[in-house]
Amino acid sequence: MNNAEKIPENLLLKSITAALSRYIAETDPHVLFNGLLDTLLVLTASEYGFIGEVFYTKDQTPFIKSYATTNIAWSEETQKLYERAQKKGMIFSREDSLYGAVLKTGKLIISNQPASDSRSCGIPQGHPPLNTFIGIPFFSGGELLGVVGIANKENGCQQSLAKSLAPFLETCGNLIQAYRNNIEKQELEKKLRYYQRQLSNIEDVISLGYGYTFSQSP
Repeated sequence: MNNAEKIPENLLLKSITAALSRYIAETDPHVLFNGLLDTLLVLTASEYGFIGEVFYTKDQTPFIKSYATTNIAWSEETQKLYERAQKKGMIFSREDSLYGAVLKTGKLIISNQPASDSRSCGIPQGHPPLNTFIGIPFFSGGELLGVVGIANKENGCQQSLAKSLAPFLETCGNLIQAYRNNIEKQELEKKLRYYQRQLSNIEDVISLGYGYTFSQSP
């Protein structure tokens, strides 16, 4: 096992450039998150994983909402569950788990023996093997914005790998922040169009000499 594992700089730069050029204006979370996850799996030479946004409940308990999770369904039932969850986003909220340790601490979590790791909640019967796990938080403007979970990297995971990934994870954070901004912009543009229609209706009614009641925005 290598004590210092780094991603080739040219591959990293190509991945960052491609991600920025493809997803800077993306508003479909499935496209954005799956693209980032595919790149992360290639960069880390790993078998499966997920990438998701961090949100908080009313009592400030963090959870992950992921639109990109590798399909590792092992039965017809779990395949159907996967397909349903993918449409709305899969929720990861268990604190007694490896990804939960990332949420609680906001720090890198590496486990090269998940089966005996006290932070692990285990895996369901029939689930594909979980031989290694690396959970990496990423931030934007100091805010914990998301978590990447990568499983089954051949020969295990090292901190040097996570350090090497830092520029790409920073890109992930920036792209997800841009995605949120794009969604907010779309909502504002939708409201603008609505109020423009309302104003047009008011002007039409006034020109005819009638009263008008202003309705609530949608």
